[in-house]
Amino acid sequence: MSAERSEVEMKLELEILTKNGEPDLPRAADDLASFVATQAIGVLHAIQMGWITPDAGIWTLGRPRFWRPLAGRSPALDAIVEVLQQSDELSGLPSEALDRSLSTLLEQLRAALCTLPDPGSCVTWDLK
Repeated sequence: MSAERSEVEMKLELEILTKNGEPDLPRAADDLASFVATQAIGVLHAIQMGWITPDAGIWTLGRPRFWRPLAGRSPALDAIVEVLQQSDELSGLPSEALDRSLSTLLEQLRAALCTLPDPGSCVTWDLK
């Protein structure tokens, strides 16, 4: 596969995932809450496992451009936004505090998912 083909594929994927340069997220508040929460769970779990650095919380979930449009759309989204806002502080925590904080944030996201009407959103896991 050539580098040119790869660049074209990436541009196509970006066009599919965005509209007017903004993420093309689900419109219904419950679907949006489920989508954002599961994305956040993935990022936080990757930090917890050491696959990505805690700095990822700053430049992914913690960006105001990401969470600001979500605030006030539903109680579940507001609970998720609280987690997103805290994720930008992860890189400054010592190891023990980071582990506790990640566990707490993951539990808050799970609890938010369990408030959604679709029972498939209520998940449990053992991430350690």
